[in-house]
Amino acid sequence: FEFYQYLPQCFNFNYRTKTSLNCKHMVGNKNFVKKSRNPCNINTVFILFLLKKYFISFLKNSNTFNYKTTPQIRIDMANQYDPDFIGSGINVPMPTFGPQLDPVILRKNNLRSDIYSDHTHYSLVMNEATRQVAYAASNIDRAKMLTARGSTSWRLDREIGRENQLNNDYYKFNPWDKGHIVMRMNNSWGDDQTAVDTASEDTYFYANASMQHEYFNKDEWVELEKYFGGWGGSTNGKLYVFTGPVHLPTDRNYALDWRESARIPSGFFKVLCYQDLTTELLSVKSFIMYQDATMIADRDGGDLARTLDFLPYQVTITEIQHLTGLVFDPSLYAANPLFATGEDVAPERFDTDGIYTTRNIDTVPERIVITDPVDIVETETVRTREIPESEKKVVITAAMVNPSGYEANSEWVTIQNISGEPQTIDGWELQDQRKRTIPLSGTLEAGQTQQIYMREHRTISLLNSGGTLILWNGSDTIFDIQKYFAEQLEVEDQAIRFS
Repeated sequence: FEFYQYLPQCFNFNYRTKTSLNCKHMVGNKNFVKKSRNPCNINTVFILFLLKKYFISFLKNSNTFNYKTTPQIRIDMANQYDPDFIGSGINVPMPTFGPQLDPVILRKNNLRSDIYSDHTHYSLVMNEATRQVAYAASNIDRAKMLTARGSTSWRLDREIGRENQLNNDYYKFNPWDKGHIVMRMNNSWGDDQTAVDTASEDTYFYANASMQHEYFNKDEWVELEKYFGGWGGSTNGKLYVFTGPVHLPTDRNYALDWRESARIPSGFFKVLCYQDLTTELLSVKSFIMYQDATMIADRDGGDLARTLDFLPYQVTITEIQHLTGLVFDPSLYAANPLFATGEDVAPERFDTDGIYTTRNIDTVPERIVITDPVDIVETETVRTREIPESEKKVVITAAMVNPSGYEANSEWVTIQNISGEPQTIDGWELQDQRKRTIPLSGTLEAGQTQQIYMREHRTISLLNSGGTLILWNGSDTIFDIQKYFAEQLEVEDQAIRFS
């Protein structure tokens, strides 16, 4: 509505003639009327501006007000995902839906093709059952990226409808963030600053958010997003990115006192598509990051101890399809360097046990642990294998990260042989997230522990901001990985115990 139409009821102001302003003061003498020849008193204008701004904001975010849902008009391909964005004949269409996902996809006649909600550089598909995004498809042009300015206010997407998206009530007074599905920084590109600012602001729709734990959203996930935005392996700096939640039986539910509960995704996926700098062919990298393994999310209970599984995994497109119900274009499966089944690998290159030893592939579908971008594999990369939990024999059990005094002198990490027989650790290494290492040697008897002091090596410094510890053989096998977080380090001289 036009806000000024309601002003005469409060201020007796004639907007057409603009010849008088009657301000009936609500405090003191209600009959006192101040007449002025200046209808544009600066204080009054400023107050009206604030009233309009915050009243409209309230209406847009209200869960009870049925405001007008006028479709947002999109006029060119810059205002939606463009499947031909890269050029060179590379076409990457948006995923379709398998039989389990298709019935819960939101369909409205004011959406493009009844399904797609289009925004600057990206398009959303909504899950009507979860009231969160099913996936987003976006374009990135690294050559046109600029630092965005302007509004960062979240708002409801009118095309999708308030009843089909979670509003701010679900993100207040709890550890769940409004996690951007299409990241603001990665969407901040355009021909000029105005275009960049518009693209940035266009990411602040509740429909473009999903419930991400604050540690997840501000740490590993954002680093993965930054890595995608800074990807330098493409011919022209242009990228396709698909992002969305992974819903599993392990999903949690967050309930408001008097409204429906919201389903919290167990994880999130990202798929990066680009024209390879060397081959000039379509190349694909796909990842899944799980929000948590076990979590105590009650912040009022005083117990902030958490066991989190925030490690990114490079995975196959097939695994993402099985977990999400999305059906990607066949070209993406072929362009992904990981193998989903044994049939994907040329049979003549298997050894007699059916294990593809040339690249250290012994299980399919492949899932590669990523602690640093250098871990991301190409087709010919020799894989680093992580020992399954049930087969682990030597593990990281504890770490003193935040000792009192001069920390470098008192930091340590403990490893233990949890098997029933002696284990040789000659040639093994303890490594941190920055790839700094400490060499290990010797033999651990059954049940024996070994404490590794950082002061004796001066290569690894345990960070109070959080980090990763990796126990591996220095070439192709990871025996154990443990992560620690700043919230576990608030008390000095208290060791972190890894389960």
